[in-house]
Amino acid sequence: MINQIYLDNNLVDYNFGNGLPNRSFPIKVDYRNEDSVLVGYFANYDSLVNSDTLHTLFANNNLTELVNSNSDFLLFYLEKKINRLRIVLDQSNSIPCFFSYLNGHLVVSTQFTKVVDEIKKSGKLNVDFDGLITWLLWEWHATEKTIFEEVKVIPPGCVVDIDLENKKMKIESLVDLEGFLTNTGEIYTNEVTFAHDWANMMLRVVGDRAGKIMDNKTTCDLSSGFDCTLVAYSLHKILGDRLICNSKVSAVTKEETNIKIMNGFAKLHDIKLETVDTTKFDQYEADLTLEWNKNDPFQIGITGFENYLKILEGKNIKVQFTGEGGDESYSASEMDLPETFPVQNSFFVNVMYFKKLGLERLFTKEIVDFAVGKDRFNSRKEYPMIVPISSAIPTENTFWKAWEKDIWMMNPFFDTRLVALARRMPESIKGNKQDRKVSVLKNLPEIFPKEMFVKKYGRETAFLGFAKKQRKLVLEILENSVLAKIGVIDKNKFLQMVESEKSDLDDPEFAIVFQTMMQLDWFLQKNLN
Repeated sequence: MINQIYLDNNLVDYNFGNGLPNRSFPIKVDYRNEDSVLVGYFANYDSLVNSDTLHTLFANNNLTELVNSNSDFLLFYLEKKINRLRIVLDQSNSIPCFFSYLNGHLVVSTQFTKVVDEIKKSGKLNVDFDGLITWLLWEWHATEKTIFEEVKVIPPGCVVDIDLENKKMKIESLVDLEGFLTNTGEIYTNEVTFAHDWANMMLRVVGDRAGKIMDNKTTCDLSSGFDCTLVAYSLHKILGDRLICNSKVSAVTKEETNIKIMNGFAKLHDIKLETVDTTKFDQYEADLTLEWNKNDPFQIGITGFENYLKILEGKNIKVQFTGEGGDESYSASEMDLPETFPVQNSFFVNVMYFKKLGLERLFTKEIVDFAVGKDRFNSRKEYPMIVPISSAIPTENTFWKAWEKDIWMMNPFFDTRLVALARRMPESIKGNKQDRKVSVLKNLPEIFPKEMFVKKYGRETAFLGFAKKQRKLVLEILENSVLAKIGVIDKNKFLQMVESEKSDLDDPEFAIVFQTMMQLDWFLQKNLN
């Protein structure tokens, strides 16, 4: 029996004899006795559990309390006598973990391609079409699926229970969604009171996290939007001059991050701010045929995000606070039905998204029928989540880049205390679906100056230059397209688009999906047996 566990590029032996690689944050857990081994990473923010009681929770099979706490962790518990391994991931997906368990051969890694490479040594990879469509369209779901049938990912809040002796495995969710939904509290009637309690809860949540980072050098990602600015404001209240915020700016996406607004916010609150220019990464001037990496499905390594991480690494930053999940938190009052019926919700949301953007332009008729068909959704198991799915799940593709540089992404909006409070939003705000966030934060003029209340755009324009500026690479990918060979796309349709002066590639939403499609097609070409 061969069993391998990788945490970044470090191979950990089956019995965890060498322990796990060190990280500045979270703390490393390593508990051993003659019967069991408990190792992993762990940080708690609400005092419901602590590292000293973890072994007892595992020994008594009482993991529900652990999973439903506000904690970040990935833990491995090996019971030696019965040869049973349990891998447990927190409900916020803070340390995404991929694995394969085939014929008694277990491979686990925080990096998707590390598992892929191990499978390729002795077996064949098969495309999972549900997972492929999900990755192509960024339709994130809480499932164990990836683009390959042989590679799984641990769903947030789940335990993977492996009987190593009998080569059996099961995945079980421990998220108490029903308990959370039925214990929210009374709805607010006063908008101003809610807004101030919202700011105070953020201060508490950020404070609970800041209290755990010890002497680790810390920053906060800052843009001209409201989410990370609220986090930055709260963190500055706690750390004071210790905090230096960092911001990614680009001449291509000036309307996404307005430097004038950021500087005004920083000056108002006496926050130190440094900027990182990522313009060159949005212009696609480099020859990507030389830059792309076969171990990187979404080519994170050549983006502004990677460059930003390198700069943080050079500054010895160990923890970065973010505003991820902020947008979704203001919709928490509507989570009862979607989260109670996740499969049905996925079907309706994704079919509407597919039709709204006209994504049938991308695929063959057979794949369109599959992508929006009920069978696709009915065949999958979706696991319950309290933390916003559309924020927590995408970290699976970027986490490993920060992890290998020993930088921890701290996400206060993933705290279920904030989600619970958001569910108590006044009815007068809930009814304003498009501007709920503005309706709340306009009541906090001492934090948010009026200059911030302008329309904020996304990064869509950054994708428009890819097809034209990387024409050589795109044509090469299409000529050798795996997606065409397996019936997902008609490559001739895309070849015509690339050759045309005007085409669907001038549509920003279409351009985003097209770039992702080219990246994954290239990845499949390099990795399928």
